[in-house]
Amino acid sequence: MIKYLSNKIASQVAESDVTADQEIIAYGFEILLQEAGIVVIAALTALPFGLLPYVLAALVSYNLIRQFSGGAHSASRAVCMIFSVFLLYGISFLSARTGLSIPLAVVFLLYVFNVSLLLLYAPADTEIKPIQEPETRKKLKASAIASVTLCFLVAVLTKSRWEGISNVLLLIPTLATCTTHPIAYKLFGCEKSKMTTEVSQ
Repeated sequence: MIKYLSNKIASQVAESDVTADQEIIAYGFEILLQEAGIVVIAALTALPFGLLPYVLAALVSYNLIRQFSGGAHSASRAVCMIFSVFLLYGISFLSARTGLSIPLAVVFLLYVFNVSLLLLYAPADTEIKPIQEPETRKKLKASAIASVTLCFLVAVLTKSRWEGISNVLLLIPTLATCTTHPIAYKLFGCEKSKMTTEVSQ
């Protein structure tokens, strides 16, 4: 359904602008519709259980980092949407309902782990959407690290008052960062671009 709607919109845009690349437009709308679907599904399922603030924190932090870090994508948009909603909702529920408390020492180790992965693999692009400009790659890497740093900083500052939200801001960025690792690409059946394989940037 998402692919059909994306192609339909792209076709109409291409008809009105002969210089437009229909394939690129369709891909862009496909991503947009998928993300919108994830937001709507997650929000609607979270609201009755009082998890909306946690899910919103998860969505904002995840998308903030992924827009800079990149990462693996499932070949199926439907699988990607279900997987994303399940994990975002699962971590939000875990953070809100279990009384989980992450020690500051573990927070520090998680931060080092996240930054290390980003230094090695970000931005993790794909064959479909490669990032080839060295300067662009450097900026995206720096922005990804800055985004993770912001999430962890907010998590530490809010830990004493809103520990559930703090947990979300620690675990979701870690999840987003892990999708840049080669193992994530193998799990999702996703191909990296040749530029991404050169991890010593």
